[in-house]
Amino acid sequence: MHPYQSVIDLCNVALSSVRHCVTGTLATEVDRLINEHNEWGVGLELLVDDLMELEIGLDTIQFSSILAAADAMGWGESERIQHLRLSCLR
Repeated sequence: MHPYQSVIDLCNVALSSVRHCVTGTLATEVDRLINEHNEWGVGLELLVDDLMELEIGLDTIQFSSILAAADAMGWGESERIQHLRLSCLR
């Protein structure tokens, strides 16, 4: 088992929660970063940045899944997450 499997799993849950809201290209790239390249932090950053850029509204369950992954990486209340909360949470 990968030493960061719990973080990877949380990132996958976050991606899964918004997969239907983003382009297939973005979802594929984020999936590859998380699962093939061991760049789960970069993958989550890309996902969050695109959600904000595209102004995709998130429900509380979607936001909570992203926040759980961010918390697991130690940047749960980062500026990026605070901005996501203000700009995208419905």
